[in-house]
Amino acid sequence: MQSTTKAHQLIEDKARWTIRADSRDQQGLPVDPIDPQAVYWCARGAIIKCYANPEPTLKLVNDESFKRHSRGLCGVNDSLGHGPIWNIMRDLDI
Repeated sequence: MQSTTKAHQLIEDKARWTIRADSRDQQGLPVDPIDPQAVYWCARGAIIKCYANPEPTLKLVNDESFKRHSRGLCGVNDSLGHGPIWNIMRDLDI
């Protein structure tokens, strides 16, 4: 079942965003994005949490990341920061 929350809404607040892990718990330890203990997500983790079939959405965001920044979804998330990846996700209404 797909979440009613869009992935960009999940990480709109930078305090709920992370790098170098799909998601983290309150202590900052990596957990599965759909784990109820997850409270921080990277762009990829937010998509996995919010979409029952995340692969097409991950590909779409990855392709747009390359178009805009010459690097993939994780590269934009981990290297360029919250703003650039969040803008891509918001613009695509992901």
